[in-house]
Amino acid sequence: MTPNRVLRRESTPERTHLWVAPPFDGPPTGGTLYNAALARALSERGARCLRIDVGDAMARLLSPVEYAYWVDSLYLAAVPELARANVHRAPMRLVVHYLPSLVSRGDGAERSRAERDERAALEIVDGCLVTSAYMARCLTAGGVPADRIVVVEPAVPAWLPTDVDPPPSSEVRALLVANLSPAKGLLELIGTLAESMISASDLRLTVVGSLEMDADYSEACRRFVDGVAALRTSVDLVGPLPHEGVLRRMMGSDVVVSASAMESYGMVLAEARALGLPILALRGGNVDSHVGPESGGALFPDIGALVRDLIRLARDRNELRRRQGLARSARRTRSWDEAAVEFLSTFGADRAGDGDA
Repeated sequence: MTPNRVLRRESTPERTHLWVAPPFDGPPTGGTLYNAALARALSERGARCLRIDVGDAMARLLSPVEYAYWVDSLYLAAVPELARANVHRAPMRLVVHYLPSLVSRGDGAERSRAERDERAALEIVDGCLVTSAYMARCLTAGGVPADRIVVVEPAVPAWLPTDVDPPPSSEVRALLVANLSPAKGLLELIGTLAESMISASDLRLTVVGSLEMDADYSEACRRFVDGVAALRTSVDLVGPLPHEGVLRRMMGSDVVVSASAMESYGMVLAEARALGLPILALRGGNVDSHVGPESGGALFPDIGALVRDLIRLARDRNELRRRQGLARSARRTRSWDEAAVEFLSTFGADRAGDGDA
């Protein structure tokens, strides 16, 4: 990184925060939900925030008006070009929701190229905004100075109730929320579930998330479900829902499941904790910070162990109720206003604004 750039700008209030990120009303990924909710909370605190795309950022970087730029880590490859356009040396930081070095995807050449983009971006930007202490540790282990990293964890919607009690059901309702891709582990989960499936009246797994982000993978999951009679009647791939719809679906569930290989934060898990639901999850990334026996949850080293525990809960309703009680007594909430206050305590904001956003 280039500390001289940071030292030049940090003494000056940053007037308008420009989020170089996917549209806030686009597919509801964890990163997009974070960007949109934090920007909204900052605006309510008087900071000026605007979502722009890479092309707009290129044009604005040529302007002498001082903005602060927050580049989503989905745009790692664009950071060098943005830096070259940054002739007025505006503060430019990376919002790190994921890193290619932590998520295996694509063939070897693709991974190598993505990791080169990652290294180049981290060397160029003035600092990093991350969503968890876990991600901060990953960055420092990769050579990013600790004083260039700020952690602002996500929050949960203020309207979430604190007394959720799912209505009675003859089934145990498990919910997995993920935009389907290999990293989210659904195919392995349903494959293992099919090998030891109990009757359909005992367990229902609902999967909420985009089927379009990796259409081939989603189709493989759908074909597998359709090809196994026990799964056809007990696994529902409902596709994407608005964020509020996901949360309401969660309120009607008995347990939340995560088969993800790695979570840089785990917003779904945080929301499950806020609602008082037990969580069954694979270890990986920041998952450990959300899941534990004291909150009725359990962490597993592999899919097989996770499925065995899920089936145990379907068969033993007393155990399920015990763990739901633990989850309700260990609810954990955090407001987006708290997140905004933490952000502003580090980066500041000129409430009067400057320039035309």
